[in-house]
Amino acid sequence: MDKKAEKKAKGATAEKAKLTRGRKKGPSPEGSEAKRAKDARKQKMLEALAASRGIIHPACEVAGIARCTFHRWMNEDAEFASAVDALREIQVDHVESALMNKIDEGDVTSIIFYLKTRGRSRGYSERTEVTGAGGKDLIPSIRVEIVDADDDKGE
Repeated sequence: MDKKAEKKAKGATAEKAKLTRGRKKGPSPEGSEAKRAKDARKQKMLEALAASRGIIHPACEVAGIARCTFHRWMNEDAEFASAVDALREIQVDHVESALMNKIDEGDVTSIIFYLKTRGRSRGYSERTEVTGAGGKDLIPSIRVEIVDADDDKGE
């Protein structure tokens, strides 16, 4: 990961830490120690995810959690999910930057990929959709009704 991406990743994990720091202190409710331990595990997972460039399996191994735990946290904890999403955005930014560097170098495959994905509105696509006027189907629907000839004879 380049230095800019690392800085963003550290910012995302720092943001998560800020969210958990400002909570009111008072009489310690039962289970608060367990909550602090869980928050620490989540923080460790975010740091491991940043270090693994967003790849879940090795990050879970480093953080010492099961993959299903990671997914449960994603579903149950909006703050954790938001921090993970921020890391994923950093990952996409990094890859986009690498793609643009390859395009600048004249890499034809990268140029074609970019145009097929981002230049569709200008006609850079291998897929063509053909429709009738106003986007309607070219082939009208056909209704087939089977009439029993014996019914006409009154039997």
